[in-house]
Amino acid sequence: MESKILPIAGDASFRKFYRFISNKSSKIIVLAQKEKYKNLIAYSGINKFLRDHKIHAPKLYTYNFSKGLIVIEDFGDTSFYNEL
Repeated sequence: MESKILPIAGDASFRKFYRFISNKSSKIIVLAQKEKYKNLIAYSGINKFLRDHKIHAPKLYTYNFSKGLIVIEDFGDTSFYNEL
């Protein structure tokens, strides 16, 4: 069982993104040390709303808001921009 954590290019926010690969599956780790409410807690609330209304959004696997961490479903390298 080989696991890897690879950095992913992020956006202009204070968040950092990593792809965690293990056993041929992957998840996205999102870290935010600044603006935790906006970057993680609000995201989680919006994500829950979207999923509750059957709108395709990444599944939230786990979180630790005090440490600035969430782990979400990995949709791969396809971006919303590329899909348009």
